[in-house]
Amino acid sequence: MKKVVVRAQCGLSGEYGLSVLDVSCAGMVIRGTWLFRGKLDEKLLRDGLGQILDMYPQLGGRIDGMKRIRFDNSGVSFAVDDEPRLNVAAVAAMPKAAVRFGAGMNMRRVRAGKAPLLSVRVTYLADGTVLSVWAAHVVMDGAAFYGMVDNWGCLCRGIRPQKPSLDNTLFGAVGRMSRADVERTIAQAGWSHLGIGQLVDAVVGRITGTLMRRAKSVELPLAVLERFRDAFAARHGRSFGMHTLLSALTVKACFMALHHADDIKCQLVTTVDMRGRTGGVTSAFSGNAVCNVMVEFHAGDTLYDIVEKENVMLSRLFGNGGEELARYAALYFNAVYYKLPMLVFDLAGMTAKRPTTLYINDFMKFPLYNVDFGEGELVAVLPHDLPDQIRFWPMPSDRPGVEVLFTGSLGKIMDAAGARKMFAEVLRGYGVEF
Repeated sequence: MKKVVVRAQCGLSGEYGLSVLDVSCAGMVIRGTWLFRGKLDEKLLRDGLGQILDMYPQLGGRIDGMKRIRFDNSGVSFAVDDEPRLNVAAVAAMPKAAVRFGAGMNMRRVRAGKAPLLSVRVTYLADGTVLSVWAAHVVMDGAAFYGMVDNWGCLCRGIRPQKPSLDNTLFGAVGRMSRADVERTIAQAGWSHLGIGQLVDAVVGRITGTLMRRAKSVELPLAVLERFRDAFAARHGRSFGMHTLLSALTVKACFMALHHADDIKCQLVTTVDMRGRTGGVTSAFSGNAVCNVMVEFHAGDTLYDIVEKENVMLSRLFGNGGEELARYAALYFNAVYYKLPMLVFDLAGMTAKRPTTLYINDFMKFPLYNVDFGEGELVAVLPHDLPDQIRFWPMPSDRPGVEVLFTGSLGKIMDAAGARKMFAEVLRGYGVEF
């Protein structure tokens, strides 16, 4: 394997102050893996990456005391490997290809300021290319990451990319609330206490691999989802967004397999991107701008009940120019700032053998399949190896739809019950065959 360091072509000076949200993500890595038929040009990729580092100077810098990133243009890792005995079809069928061909990143060294925040690995196959891009979550979230890779492709094709923004002034309000005010407000909001036992369970799950164990996924074709959306609107006389409908559909399918009593209190946790939804966070922001939100319901609630409760929660957050979202985000970030042992959701309910809390990470709005470097045919974007209970992953454009992935104890239960059968039963209730 050949390794080089790629630096920005111009090399801007300055620094980027880390927000409390950035720091809270310091132990995580975003892993993107693209599989192409045909060979990508190594020099073109390298030159384009140098231009990207001028647009995103934080990626080529180094962390300084977990307070800031210095724009010192130390560069990023770029590795090239050859696997001539493997072809595209073989890699596409590998269950852990994203790990097998991963770019790699030592987060301990990254946090210490001794390693790059971005690493790239290009592996040439007999008939194609695997592109692995890993980024330290401390510097950007999924939306920023996939936007950056999309911009990289634009530069390689000679197309003007979208200019990213590093303005994180919204997060400057963190710390303005007193600790007592934050504690009182989150107690009134009903946040869950984070006990030592819950942390131990989560750590043990990580170490043993229980939280990362992936179950069989369910593929929901776009045509099926559209029929479900139309049937739902026709029955209830109201239309809802696809994320809300898909989340509720998935929750209902899971609780059919979990067999909880109807009166058991449950939670749905999902992520909200604040870009363009509240003042101070533009759509081009290239850092971390996502927070978790939660809606409560009962295991016996109807599908419509769940949809309506989620819709009310999201409408409240996004209404009036995102004023409520801004207030919620400030509280959320201040809780992180003061390191309070409280979470907006019940972690014990999430890690239980029969979960009552379901966490959904939705990748559907990211430009995963937009990536185009001017060469090669994009065959697949391989799902992340993440501990999220549920992930919505976009399917290729030649067979559009959503792949629903399950992990951990929930995944084990869905495997035993037959996840596809659970979804089919819920859909059949709206006259949609699957």
